[in-house]
Amino acid sequence: MRINLVLLGLLCCLVVADSWGQIMQLPRPQQSLAIRTSPSGVEVPEVRGWSKDQASDRLQRVELTVNVEHRPSSQPPGTVIDQDPKPGTHVEPHSQVNLVVAGP
Repeated sequence: MRINLVLLGLLCCLVVADSWGQIMQLPRPQQSLAIRTSPSGVEVPEVRGWSKDQASDRLQRVELTVNVEHRPSSQPPGTVIDQDPKPGTHVEPHSQVNLVVAGP
């Protein structure tokens, strides 16, 4: 009986560890909301994995404009699945960032 409980406990630990590993691989919104500017312009922030509304708000706060395109995806509807220009690119203020959002 005791060995069965030990094996059950180990099995539970493996399931939890595997689930936690999958959760940790999900994209996370950046916590920093600081506006990054340089002589070469505004740095485009990472917004992939964010909701469309969160991403649009973040980009507008750093003085960028937003264009949204919807595409079918396995991601939850409304999730940003791609962006152009890519994160870290320096652009002029008020430049357009194209977001690809999961949805119909």
